[in-house]
Amino acid sequence: MTTIMRKIIIVTVFIVLAFCVGYVYGHIQGKDDGTRQMARHILNPKFRTQAFDQIVKEETN
Repeated sequence: MTTIMRKIIIVTVFIVLAFCVGYVYGHIQGKDDGTRQMARHILNPKFRTQAFDQIVKEETN
């Protein structure tokens, strides 16, 4: 059970880092497009469920 929690935390950290990278990239470009695209991708439910489904699948194997 603790390994599932650890992997969920890792995915959350990855999502936050991806959001930060998109934010910084957007500012370097002088637009907000990078942040908005990254946020849209991260907040897309399909993307989220795929990541968590993969974690659960790895845990059950």
